[in-house]
Amino acid sequence: MNAMTDKCLKDLFLRPPRNIIEWNSIYSLRNRALFDGNAMKYSKYSNDEAPDQQVYVLIVRDQIIGTLRMDSSHHMWVALRLVAVEPEWRGFGYGAEMLRIAEDFVRNKGQSDIRVHAKQNAIGFYRRCGYFEVEWEELPRDPNGINMGKHL
Repeated sequence: MNAMTDKCLKDLFLRPPRNIIEWNSIYSLRNRALFDGNAMKYSKYSNDEAPDQQVYVLIVRDQIIGTLRMDSSHHMWVALRLVAVEPEWRGFGYGAEMLRIAEDFVRNKGQSDIRVHAKQNAIGFYRRCGYFEVEWEELPRDPNGINMGKHL
């Protein structure tokens, strides 16, 4: 990390998308970061606007560099879904900081457990952030992925 990266980590924030342009940025980011550009034409995901779901964007220098969706439909935990950081912004701590902010949101909602479907290439990242393998009846979409969780 350098001084510029450290300053950016302090200046980033997580908030809901504000307009159709930001929603389109989310869909594009998900397609590039999660589906390697090979997904179905990724557009509005059916659960994005459900009452127990909240989509957030990670902003740094007025640019969307990450996104995630918090699923509060479970009584025992909050599930983080479609967690993504722009590929060129990976490796600088932004994903870990996005998780930390999301964990604060979860704590503030009175919840103490998080679950996530970790793709195979993200398992090490989640482990470094304090997540561990957990039982969950939902299977990850990635056949080589695992279910992970964290007690806050």
